[in-house]
Amino acid sequence: MTKVSVLPLADFDIAEAAEAYVEQAGLALGLEFFAACERTWLTLAQQPELGRITRFAAPQLNTVRRWQLEAPFEVYQVFYAATNDGLQVIRVLHGARDSLGRLVERGYGSVASG
Repeated sequence: MTKVSVLPLADFDIAEAAEAYVEQAGLALGLEFFAACERTWLTLAQQPELGRITRFAAPQLNTVRRWQLEAPFEVYQVFYAATNDGLQVIRVLHGARDSLGRLVERGYGSVASG
């Protein structure tokens, strides 16, 4: 099976979103958000070309692809890259946020070589 690596900032994004769902609608929806993320990782690991390559000016992002989570969480965009041994999840961001700014924040500068 293809290895899926979730970077710390993506883990933070996921936890933050799940917590918001729990606060808004209860534990079940928060847990379903986690499950939707897992299903998305499995799909992308099997078919990494599904996502569109991002078109950001930052050169370190030229291998990053974008895909959305499944409904009802499709407002969240998964930013990821294919690597030699699998898939690297970089960020999971709400579509209304500044994607480029969030991708390069806190020193993020490169994606593992593919």
